[in-house]
Amino acid sequence: MTSATGISEQRAFEAGFTLVELVVVMAIIGITSAALVLTLPGSDDRVRGAAEKLALIFPDLDAEKLKKDFTGSKKFLWIKKKISPEQMQLVHEIGDPGLLFGP
Repeated sequence: MTSATGISEQRAFEAGFTLVELVVVMAIIGITSAALVLTLPGSDDRVRGAAEKLALIFPDLDAEKLKKDFTGSKKFLWIKKKISPEQMQLVHEIGDPGLLFGP
């Protein structure tokens, strides 16, 4: 059966998006916007705070150099290769999700 515009009802139905397609597009937009939030200028405070706190925990590290390293192009950065359990706890208490411990 054709509608007044000359398009069959079946074809008009097929021209729309499925729920799955809409959910996938919404997920992609959500992930993209979440990634952008991390690069906004507000993250400078987070970088500065983490660098200063790490410099207090590890006196041999320079806070300014850490800030520069954190804002550089590297996606991964070793800060310290060997730390004590006490230092590990202090780093954990900083609460920054980007500060991780390796094996």
